[in-house]
Amino acid sequence: MAEPQEHQLKKSFPEPPPFYQYFTPQNSARLAKHQKDGADLDISKLPSDLRNLVPPKPTPVFRVFGAKGYSNPRNPVFEDIRVHFPNSYLEQKYPALLDSASLDRPFYLKKLTRSIMVDYLTLMGLLSQSPEPTAWAPVNENIRNSFVNVLQLVNEYRPHQARESMIMMMEEQLERGNKEIDDIKNMKEKVENVMEQLQREQDKRAAAMDEMDQDMKESGGFARRMTSGWLALKEDGAD
Repeated sequence: MAEPQEHQLKKSFPEPPPFYQYFTPQNSARLAKHQKDGADLDISKLPSDLRNLVPPKPTPVFRVFGAKGYSNPRNPVFEDIRVHFPNSYLEQKYPALLDSASLDRPFYLKKLTRSIMVDYLTLMGLLSQSPEPTAWAPVNENIRNSFVNVLQLVNEYRPHQARESMIMMMEEQLERGNKEIDDIKNMKEKVENVMEQLQREQDKRAAAMDEMDQDMKESGGFARRMTSGWLALKEDGAD
């Protein structure tokens, strides 16, 4: 019995969808015949084996390998709270600009922080006068709302943090590589110095051996001359 699709999508490594077998060149060619001038297709009029070839419309929330994602990542905190707490009052206290780079986040962070401090002092005053929730609940909800806005503004620095972290990692990797190169160069110099020293010692030994051979040759010639002289003296004495 096949598992429900929602359960399959929540798995870390879900099974391949059963409709993957419909993605064939033949079906793609058949689908192209139904498309006319780029107009939207009526999926209900397509054969069942071609319906899965038409991309579905994006949904606000989707899952990828068990992780929840959002089609519009502008305000994931607000979306998540609205999904889990539908009755919760939540207001965005800073402009939702399409170009997020032009948003002055430090200004709104300071503004929200001051608002939280003022609301907290107001909450303390209300609690000192009346412990009834009806008196202080709106102020408490406003503080909570301000904290959610601060959290969202801080989370919008995540891409910048990721870039800076990547830059630091690459710089550290480059520094380690340069250090390894320097260590290799130093070791190369040490090896070359050792080889040069060994070569000098080898040259000294070779020169000593050559000198010793020369001495032996010279001493051998002198011995032969002495032997010849003694032999000549003996022959003269015999005569």
